[in-house]
Amino acid sequence: MIPHYHSAKVSGKRGNWGMAIGQIGNKRAVTGALGALVFSLLAGCGGGGSTTPSPTPAPPPVNRAPAFTSAATANTLENTEASFYQAVATDADGDALSYSIGGGSDASRFRITSGGQLFFLVAPNFDLPSDADGDNVYRVDIVASDGRITTTITLGVTVTNSKEGVAVRRVASGFNSPAAIDAVSDTLLLIAERSGAVYQLNPQTGGRSLLVQVENVGGVGVTAIAAAPDFATTGTFFVMHTTETGFLVLQRYLRSRAGPTHPDNLSLILGINAPQYAGGGSLGYTANGTLFAATGDAGGSGDPAGSAQDANSRLGKIFRITANPDPYAGATVQFFLVNPVGSGLHQPNGFARFQDGFLITDQGESIADEINFLSNGTTITNFGWPFREATRTVRGGAVNGLTDPVVEYPIGAAARPGRGIIGGAIGPSTIASLRQQYIFADRDGAILAVPVASIRAGTTLGTTVQERRTADFVPDQGTIDRPVAIAASATEKMYIVDADGEIFSVEGS
Repeated sequence: MIPHYHSAKVSGKRGNWGMAIGQIGNKRAVTGALGALVFSLLAGCGGGGSTTPSPTPAPPPVNRAPAFTSAATANTLENTEASFYQAVATDADGDALSYSIGGGSDASRFRITSGGQLFFLVAPNFDLPSDADGDNVYRVDIVASDGRITTTITLGVTVTNSKEGVAVRRVASGFNSPAAIDAVSDTLLLIAERSGAVYQLNPQTGGRSLLVQVENVGGVGVTAIAAAPDFATTGTFFVMHTTETGFLVLQRYLRSRAGPTHPDNLSLILGINAPQYAGGGSLGYTANGTLFAATGDAGGSGDPAGSAQDANSRLGKIFRITANPDPYAGATVQFFLVNPVGSGLHQPNGFARFQDGFLITDQGESIADEINFLSNGTTITNFGWPFREATRTVRGGAVNGLTDPVVEYPIGAAARPGRGIIGGAIGPSTIASLRQQYIFADRDGAILAVPVASIRAGTTLGTTVQERRTADFVPDQGTIDRPVAIAASATEKMYIVDADGEIFSVEGS
């Protein structure tokens, strides 16, 4: 017998029961689906037994950086425009590589192709290095890239010297403290020793002969010599020297009819009382045949006598010397007129024809040497000593209107350690790298060059344009380590005198 429930009790819970029955139905459906899946998996495994999971996929390979195999140093000859270094790197992954410049103290001096060929943007100059520290070793960072990772190598590029067609030949040795030279011709040089001995030297054969012994030579000795344009026929030349009695003199020498050379005692051109004279003195002819002479100051630190600025003193001055058209007009015979055209010099020691005038070197006392320019027709020009050395003020109270030098050479600078410069001559046109270069030297053996085109009044050239040509001037024999004089002949042959008694000829290779 089936129990009978009252319809009212059942109807009050009918909705809840219906929901519960629906949920039970859904759970049964899910359970059935899961069971079917498990069965399917078991069937796929071939029935019972153990299962093997699928392998985990391998991670992608790690990209490896390129590695340089080319060297970290390179050498190249100066003036090289072609590529001088090939950057080479390898890539373990076989990726294509490209190269670029990534930095370095001299990075701006270079360019590189994507294939690794390195060039200078401007061909390097050994004699005037442009690297950051001026030692002719240029530093640049080269980067190799595979497109994702880069590697850098720091390259040091050493620029080496080319002699650029310069050859220097020793033509004589054995002179005793030579102090001055004048090149009369390609076969005749006048060499003056400090003691007063004046020799004729043939630089082609090495033959020499004593021309004259200057008498009464004092402690400083001979400072300058200049042959007259008519030397070949008259034997006339001029010598500047100190005397045993404390004078600085400029004397003319002549060849007599009998042949011997002798002083012209009627033409003492300069005779200056200078008992403390420290040195200096220059002589030279300009292109129009005018003789100029330069004297040093009276001596003592800072020219205490004020001679270089004293209009009544002939010390520390430059003079134009011309023949007197009426030598017997005065109370005494005077064959030459001596007119001051420059003042403010300390120790002049070099003369070179230049344009319509000349360049004259003046050694400073402690700060800077200088090279000054005067034209033939100049009025009195004040170069500033002892108020200035070159463009550098060393003492107050300077007068107005001082003239700056055309070249300045600091004394004792790290890159320029010389103990004073000596001048100077325009380089031989037969040697391309010296053509239109003004060549001078410092007393420690450095040979320097300045472009003639850059030399002009009103502009002072510093060390940034002074090529250091010392390596080009290494001679075939001997050494140029204490140069004291430089001269050029009318045919532009150049000669250098070294204090140890050697004479050198500068020739094309």
